[in-house]
Amino acid sequence: MFFVWTNVPVLFYGLGVLVVLMVLFTTAARSPRRMCPRCRELNRPGASFCAQCGQPLGR
Repeated sequence: MFFVWTNVPVLFYGLGVLVVLMVLFTTAARSPRRMCPRCRELNRPGASFCAQCGQPLGR
């Protein structure tokens, strides 16, 4: 089975999507999440303020 617009088999297309998803999830897993000192909420790695209580997270 092939895509209409290319000669790339569907199997390879599916593997490409799988690889992209794996890279996204493993990259996100490697980035440490920042914990708020006030409410202990885990925030995204680049956050300056807590998403739950608004406390500044520092550097």
